[in-house]
Amino acid sequence: MYRVAVDTGGTFTDVIVSGTGGVLEYAKVPTTDDLEVCLTQGLEKVASRLQLNLQQFLAQVELVVYGTTVGTNALLTRTGVKVGMITTKGFEDILYLRQGWRPGATIYDYSVPYVRPFVPGYLRFGVQERLLWNGEVQTPLNEDEVVDAVKKMKTKGVESVVVCFLHSYENADHENRAAEICRREFPEAYVITSSEVLPNIREYERFSTTVISGYIGPPVVRFLSRVEKSLEGLKGSLVIMTANGGVQTAEEVSKRAGLILNSGPSAGPVAALSVAHTVEEGEQKFISTDMGGTSFDVCSITSQDIPTTSTQIFDGEIIGFKMVDCLTMGAGGGSIVRFDRLGMLRVGPESAGAVPGPACYGKGGAQVTVTDADLLLGYLSPECFLGGEIPLDRTAAQEAMAKLADKMELDLTEAAHSVYRLVNTDMANKISEYMVERGHDPRDFVLVAGGGAGPVHMVDTASRLGVKKVIIPKFASLYCSIGLMYADLVHDFVKPYTVELDEADLEKLNGFYDEMVQSAMESLKREGVGEDSISIIRTAEMRYVAQFREIEVPIPFEKVGEKERAQLKEIFDHKHEELLLFSTPQNPAQFISLRLKAIGAMAKPEMPTIGVGEEDPSAALKGERECYFGKSGLVLTPIYDGDRLLAGNVIEGPSIVEETTTTVVLPPSCRCRVGTFGDYVIEIVE
Repeated sequence: MYRVAVDTGGTFTDVIVSGTGGVLEYAKVPTTDDLEVCLTQGLEKVASRLQLNLQQFLAQVELVVYGTTVGTNALLTRTGVKVGMITTKGFEDILYLRQGWRPGATIYDYSVPYVRPFVPGYLRFGVQERLLWNGEVQTPLNEDEVVDAVKKMKTKGVESVVVCFLHSYENADHENRAAEICRREFPEAYVITSSEVLPNIREYERFSTTVISGYIGPPVVRFLSRVEKSLEGLKGSLVIMTANGGVQTAEEVSKRAGLILNSGPSAGPVAALSVAHTVEEGEQKFISTDMGGTSFDVCSITSQDIPTTSTQIFDGEIIGFKMVDCLTMGAGGGSIVRFDRLGMLRVGPESAGAVPGPACYGKGGAQVTVTDADLLLGYLSPECFLGGEIPLDRTAAQEAMAKLADKMELDLTEAAHSVYRLVNTDMANKISEYMVERGHDPRDFVLVAGGGAGPVHMVDTASRLGVKKVIIPKFASLYCSIGLMYADLVHDFVKPYTVELDEADLEKLNGFYDEMVQSAMESLKREGVGEDSISIIRTAEMRYVAQFREIEVPIPFEKVGEKERAQLKEIFDHKHEELLLFSTPQNPAQFISLRLKAIGAMAKPEMPTIGVGEEDPSAALKGERECYFGKSGLVLTPIYDGDRLLAGNVIEGPSIVEETTTTVVLPPSCRCRVGTFGDYVIEIVE
């Protein structure tokens, strides 16, 4: 039986197939607007390499893990559906007021306009109802007003209805009844409530998350339906990569569509952990990077833990789901190079994609891209790009670069190197910003370079950060697909409980955790996970009394008693010191929310090993070509065949290693050792 991982990126869709012997086959196909067609094309490609047709192949597949951009694309391009909102009367403008917050500015900068809400004012309907903070009913729900609101929505072309009442996380009865009325009066609508999407305090975050799920929900549901149809004949099941770094069934994702945001990039840090065996135990702090054709993603990993956040911003809107804490910028092989209105050279965020793609693809692209610069520097082979499937046109790249070179008064090679240095500097600055904001020094970490363009750029980028070790996985260009292969089923649960630690009712607190554990076990068992494969992680969001924001603290106890209560204060103080570099043990702490993460472990594929050899890599040498390395100028550089290298081979820079789906660029002053699984472990010695 086979397992399949599919990651749809902005430029290419990657497919990996594993069996009992590990990874068997892989394929890359250009990403187009018809994402399910890309999925089918990728599956057909790997099936043919296994000498099967698509139906024969699907009949032998036990699991498909899918990472998709459909939700993110709908949100960023604002191509979701028309959403109507039913909320507590008097609170219709919560989405607009946004706590006074504006993206990219302070709350006092009135020159920056608010982001346009996904639900315009004429589609936000207030109805009579009111719950108190403890869930007690102050004003009963006026069901007639709900009916009237639904009738008005039907006349205005609404496709999705979201129900968001105050304090519904404590008592969901009003929201559930309103949703029941909506489904009765408007059966064709997509209807969701905030209490099922995000049952947590802070109404703006809860309302915003629910609205975004409603906005992209119908497109996601329709897309997943088409995907399931294209997988007709699949013997096993389909699961979707979600924003929290785990996978969930298509049915679960359809209920809370916001979970699908950042679906593919969330798998990158999982892939980074798969190469942990290549470094010493004391070095297991990683910067996961993924430079593909369109974007660049970065995430820090310490103590084998992938960091998450409950406040992620998309297109100026806040998502309150637990999401992998990664940062994304527009920098990839297809990123377009241009001069801005001040005459400054810029790379991205616009991308040429796969069609027409960079100028060197010869498909009509006229604007110079990062890939064109890499080709002109000698780093890429015109004949071997993507295993020879896409021949590169050096003349077309030269013609595109000439326009930039003339303006910069440089020759073509120097202009190309300016592009290379600029994009690497931009990425180094973004990594530094991300790491420092989280209290990390990037020099203490090992950088893992993923993505098709990552191995070309990341060694130079790491040197700009002061990072001394870089790991490039054998399947770097299939980075997120590898992460999908290693992902587990993950469910996150949250229960608000705002109380001082010393005053918490421990019976009540333990009861909340027991309820979440029961829900988690039921969900995972329903998805076919055995009890022995389930692990539970308890945490709590805590802060010092009167603090503005809380931090997430581990709860290493199945039951909390008086002894554990005292230990929790010490744990909180220590975590506060670790994250924020100070603590005030004399001040009381309080709970804000209780959280539980349930993990259903899934079988992991074995990565194939390669043959073992001596340090001398000359048996894999395939030739030489001139490459440009800045101060070193043009250097006649040895070119190695990645498929012929052996574990233990040592390669001195400057060198180029050509894999089927990517190219590893080793600048001067670095040394690379090939690992057991074909990974490249690079020491920067300058």
